[in-house]
Amino acid sequence: GIRDGFADFGRSNSDANVIRCVKDVGFTVSTGDFDVMSEYAVLSGNVKYNDATPVTDRGFVWSSTTSEPTLSNATSVASGAGDGDYTATITGLKPETTYYVRAYATGGNVTKYSRMVEIITKKSGSGDDFTEDDYEWE
Repeated sequence: GIRDGFADFGRSNSDANVIRCVKDVGFTVSTGDFDVMSEYAVLSGNVKYNDATPVTDRGFVWSSTTSEPTLSNATSVASGAGDGDYTATITGLKPETTYYVRAYATGGNVTKYSRMVEIITKKSGSGDDFTEDDYEWE
């Protein structure tokens, strides 16, 4: 049976097989299009509910040193709460530098991340146009 978040599967004398049951939080987070310039990038993401778990924080994390950026090891920018599309602009980037970016969302005391997207900032003074060749999907 289940008691206090644990499931007991058979018990022989003092021997018990206990499995911790963890409910998956019901939302997914993904990245959208990115406009990448020499010193900033405009990012888009999306949160989709799978159940009624409220998303209380969402945004992006990025780093030039770790390919798995998180809220605890990278720079972040928040972009509201709830489900649906969202955008944010990250600034202070260095020209011609590789950055690793992920969208994130927090709900029900769980933070989920999108897949990592690698972006390369433009050469300084290269204008505001961008092409899909300016960033690479992993």
